Amino acid sequence: GIDMLFVQTALALSTKAVYSLHKTSTRPHITKKATEWGVEMEVLAQLRYDLPKSYKFHKKASVDIEVDLIRFSIP
Repeated sequence: GIDMLFVQTALALSTKAVYSLHKTSTRPHITKKATEWGVEMEVLAQLRYDLPKSYKFHKKASVDIEVDLIRFSIP
């Protein structure tokens, strides 16, 4: 998705590391991408993020989602 394109572009511009938040459920995919790109990936924290309602058709005022704070390091 667009989030991984953002991370890949940030890595191309960085000399050391990139920090990013991602849904915990996508960790296997993100780990695979980091390996493909030849960068190290470390989950620094697993957090709960309160995602507020953003569209009228959303039924709940907010939803808690599990997210990982990830550091991608350039070797």
